[in-house]
Amino acid sequence: MLFLLIYVLTLGIVWKQDNDSLRKDTVRIGVISPSEELAPKYQFIANLAQNEINNYCNETGINLQFEYIVSNAYSNPETALNLTKYYREQGINLILGYGWNSQLESSLEYINKEGITVISPASTSPLFSKEDYCFRLCPDDSRMTEAVAKIIVQSNITTVVIIQRGDEWGKEISRKFETASKNERIEIAGRSIYSIDESNYSQTLDELNYNYLNALEKYRNDNVGIFYIGLGEASDILLDASDYPELMKARWFGTDSTTLDPQILENAGSAVSQIKLIGPENSHIYNEEFVRIDKIFSSKFDLPLDFYTANIYDGCWILALSAVEERETGEEISKVLPRIARNHYGITGPCELNENGDRSWVRYFFYGYFGWGDAAYCHRVGHYTYLETYGQRGTSFSANPHEGIILHPPYIWRKDYESKMLPLVLRDDSDLA
Repeated sequence: MLFLLIYVLTLGIVWKQDNDSLRKDTVRIGVISPSEELAPKYQFIANLAQNEINNYCNETGINLQFEYIVSNAYSNPETALNLTKYYREQGINLILGYGWNSQLESSLEYINKEGITVISPASTSPLFSKEDYCFRLCPDDSRMTEAVAKIIVQSNITTVVIIQRGDEWGKEISRKFETASKNERIEIAGRSIYSIDESNYSQTLDELNYNYLNALEKYRNDNVGIFYIGLGEASDILLDASDYPELMKARWFGTDSTTLDPQILENAGSAVSQIKLIGPENSHIYNEEFVRIDKIFSSKFDLPLDFYTANIYDGCWILALSAVEERETGEEISKVLPRIARNHYGITGPCELNENGDRSWVRYFFYGYFGWGDAAYCHRVGHYTYLETYGQRGTSFSANPHEGIILHPPYIWRKDYESKMLPLVLRDDSDLA
C-alpha cells in the first residue's frame, strides 16, 4: 500500500495518510519537565492524558491522535530554551512546560517570535502577566497578597514589617501587598531587603529586628507581625533568625514559596514552629475526576496529586481540544485556546483564563508550621477562594490561625533512619467540596 507522508513543519502537526484514509492525523505536542526530579511525574501524567485523549477521539469519531513527547530541562533555563528550539525544528508548535519561572523567562522571547502556543502548569511570577503566546494554569503570585492580607487581619495583626528578596519578583510581590494591605487597613512599618546573592543575612536580620522593635514601641501593642517574601533561601534565613529572641516571638506570614517546605522543616524546624509562619498554597476545587486521577497517581508515586501536577493533565487536554478545533499553526491555536479553556472544567476546576492568559480564579489553602514533641509539622488553618468565572464572581474566606484548633488533618514530616524527609499525608477531602 502506498503511503503519503507529509510533514507540515509550521503546524506542530504530522499528517499521515494512506490511500484508504484509515490512518489518523497525528498531533505532536512537546512536554518539558523543569527538573530531573519532576520528570517521572511529567512523563506519567502526559502518558495518562495521551491515552485518555486518544480514547476520547476514538469514541467521538475525531480523526486525530495525539502524541506527547516528554523531555527534561534538568533545572537549567538554557536547556529549556534549547528544547524549545529543538521542538520547533521538529515541526512541533504546541508545548506544555516551563514550570519554573526562570525557564519561561529564558524561552519566552523565542516562543513569541516563533508563535509557539505554550501552556505552563506551574509558572506563577507576576512579571509574565501580559498578553503573549504563553497561557498559565496558575494564578500569578500577586493574587496571593490579597489572601495573605486577609489572614493577617484574621490573626489580629494590624501592623507588619517586611523582609524580602531584592529581585524584581520580590519587589513586585511587595508592591502588590502594599495595595492589599491598604484595603485591609494594615500598616507597613518598614522593609528589610536583601540581595539574592547574599549568603550572610545578619545585616538584613539586624535591620528587621530594629524595625520590628520600633513598630512594637510605636504602636504600643503586640499586634505587629512579619511578612516574609522569599524563595529557596527561606530555610537559611529562618535558621539565622532563631538567634534573635524578639523575632522568635513575632507572628510570621509568608508566600507560597515558604509553605509546606520540607527543607524549612529539616533545617529550621525548631525556629519555624515558634513563629508558625502561615502561608498560602495553590489548590484545586474538589471534584470526582480529581479523585480518580489522584488514585491513579498515588498508586504509582505513593504521594498525593498536587495542584501543579494536576495542571499537567488539564494542560494536555486544553492543548488537544484546541488542536481539534483549530488545525492550524501554534499561533492560530493560541486564538481559540482561551475559549476552549473557558469551557473546560478540568480535574483542578474551572480553567477559564483572565485577560493576561493566567487562571482567573484562585484558591489557596493556608498552612502553618507547629511543634509536636521534637518534630515540626504543618497543618491547614484556613482557605481563601476567589471565583471569577462563567460570568460570576465571589469570594470565600475562612481562617483560624491559632494552634490547637485543627481544621484539617495535618501534613507531617519526620526523618527516617537515613535522614531523608518523608511526607506522611493524612487526608480527608470530604470537606473540600
